[in-house]
Amino acid sequence: YHVMDTARAVVQAGSSLLPASALPPHALPGVLVRRYTFLISFLWIVSGVMHGIRWTSNHVIIADEPPTLVGSALRVSWPKPQHLFEVNALSCNSSHHVSVTNRFGRFQGLLRGDIAFEEMPEEPPGLLEDLHLKIPSEWPLWCAQPCKGCEHTERWVAGWTGEEIFVGVARNSSIRIRYALRASFASCRGTSAWPKTAAIFGSCSISVSEENYTDVQALHMMNGAQLLVLHRGSLLDAWDLREGILLGRFSLPGASPAAAFCILQESLAPHLLLARRSKSRMGSPTLEMLSLPALWPASCQDPGGCSSQPAEEEGSSTESTKSDGESENLIS
Repeated sequence: YHVMDTARAVVQAGSSLLPASALPPHALPGVLVRRYTFLISFLWIVSGVMHGIRWTSNHVIIADEPPTLVGSALRVSWPKPQHLFEVNALSCNSSHHVSVTNRFGRFQGLLRGDIAFEEMPEEPPGLLEDLHLKIPSEWPLWCAQPCKGCEHTERWVAGWTGEEIFVGVARNSSIRIRYALRASFASCRGTSAWPKTAAIFGSCSISVSEENYTDVQALHMMNGAQLLVLHRGSLLDAWDLREGILLGRFSLPGASPAAAFCILQESLAPHLLLARRSKSRMGSPTLEMLSLPALWPASCQDPGGCSSQPAEEEGSSTESTKSDGESENLIS
């Protein structure tokens, strides 16, 4: 009995020390389970949102059709006979000097409202003579530009093999291939507005597909880390080379397919010059001027903090070469 009396006295003394608002000990396990359940549920919600953001950033979510770019036609005077003239490659710069290359030679003109092309007597010295790059023979089409943020001697190089586009970094004369471009799309059918939002909340049917580039007309680099690809004669893809991410796809509808393009002004919203093949056998090629929407780098999380103009580097330029007989295209 002495032991029982002592235990009863200890319990009574301990209960008198507990405040009136304290939870009874038998409720504590339930509180812990509820709090743990709420925490796990919150983490699941956060991870789902993060997955949706990453998924939509790694895929270009399109609705029924990609955004359409409509250009304004320019008045052009081609060398005679105009109905036999063809455009294989275009090159231009911010001074609006434009040159056209085909299998017969190189022609140059100055864009001032309208443009007239004249044959160039000699091929001007270009950066291709100084690069000494060991371009693979299976690349009929390639381009290069100084790598922004890299070492001074490094250049981005992209080459099309006829089936794929490979991207690498050139140092001195050697090229180190990094990856191949494969456009990955998540088609969000049944909606034309806010396709990414609809994809996250599952309000449209999703089908993911990858594409290879088997019909490419032109490649051009800009801003030291972006690549524009003209393919199928009516589509223009924009890539971020640092991340290997497709920034967007744009449609170029017209009466005839596009044959080449060049970049008049490098910026977040670049201005392009687009050449189309002739509509008929007795027609001549046409030129259009158009502008792209802002292409923010994939690493730019806060567009307000990104520079609206690309930083110019000493010796910054872009070369694009197309092997069609002896034809070449150089942007300087």
